[in-house]
Amino acid sequence: MSLLADLLSKIKPYTAKGDVPPGLKNVVSDSAKKETVRKKVAIFSILMLLAVIAGVGAVYIMDTYLKPSKIKKAAHSTQPAIESPKAGVKAQEQQPLQDTKHAVPSEAETKSVSQKAADKKDSEAVKDKAQPAVKTKDKSRSVIEKRKKELPEKSAKKPEMQHESVKDDFQQKPKPEVKPHQPQKLESQEAAQKEKTVVDSTHRAVDSANRDVYLYTARTYESGRDYQQALLNYKKALEIDPENYVIMNNISSVLIQIGSLEEAVGYAGKVLNIKKDYVPSLVNLGIAYIRLGNLTEGEGYLSKALSREPSNNYALQNLGILNERRGDNDRAYGYFSKLSDMGDIQGYLGVARIFEKQGRGSDAARIYREILSMNNIDTKIKKLVNDRLIQLGQ
Repeated sequence: MSLLADLLSKIKPYTAKGDVPPGLKNVVSDSAKKETVRKKVAIFSILMLLAVIAGVGAVYIMDTYLKPSKIKKAAHSTQPAIESPKAGVKAQEQQPLQDTKHAVPSEAETKSVSQKAADKKDSEAVKDKAQPAVKTKDKSRSVIEKRKKELPEKSAKKPEMQHESVKDDFQQKPKPEVKPHQPQKLESQEAAQKEKTVVDSTHRAVDSANRDVYLYTARTYESGRDYQQALLNYKKALEIDPENYVIMNNISSVLIQIGSLEEAVGYAGKVLNIKKDYVPSLVNLGIAYIRLGNLTEGEGYLSKALSREPSNNYALQNLGILNERRGDNDRAYGYFSKLSDMGDIQGYLGVARIFEKQGRGSDAARIYREILSMNNIDTKIKKLVNDRLIQLGQ
């Protein structure tokens, strides 16, 4: 009772004035808002439920009434193609008339076809093929009539296979077989080709490395004047790379060094068959022929090499030596002089020798002293020059 009395005592001031207590007013307003929200949620839920029910009903109506009608229409539209084998027979019977030239099933069609053929072909072709055409037409007419008689019997026995049998009897051009695995074969072929390319490139790389090893070994032996071992390694390198004309030329050079001149000519000739006018091989041929005693042939190859490469020191040196041996000192001096102008020590030695032969000892001694003043002169050449100076009294 005391609690109720306290509550009433708190309310009295507001009731006396005719106002609503603020706490009670807030409670009433909150409850009214909550009730409104509940009504909105309930209305929205009912609308959503009605929409779902309407959608399900529409789907059910379409499945029940519309699809069977479409299926019936489709079946009705495809029915003639399935249930009329006669139409298929006629189409197959007319196809040979378009594909073959002499198959004629009736006299009227025979006249029309023969008239068209006569208009297209010239008179000579008609005369040559007139009799065989008649025989072929008669034979084809009898065959077609026989087929027409046999078709009803086949249809009576096996009506479901009639269209397929007619197609087998009259179709002249069979359909190409479908090869579903052909793309896979193409892919496998491409993969195999790629694999082969990789393997080939690997083999080429290995062969190239082995070839380079043999070449390096051969050059090392050649620089040490072990020409037999150099020749052996050059030939192994050539086995790996048979069309390499540079290796062939190196073999020719080594063969000249060991005195196998005819074999050297053979290798140099092979080089010129692969690469025409290859200057190093022209020089080797010239040297080999000169040592074989064929001076004219040798001079011709050396002159040809010099015409292709005017600054070739080997061609100049050998032509100078050749003319020096012949006694043509003036011509020899010309070649040695060009060689000395290039700074080649063999040119200086050649000029000094020509001066000695011409009785020009002081000029020869001057050239020899120039040689001694040069840097990096081989000890053997220094000894030779000193001996010549002693002989000349210089």
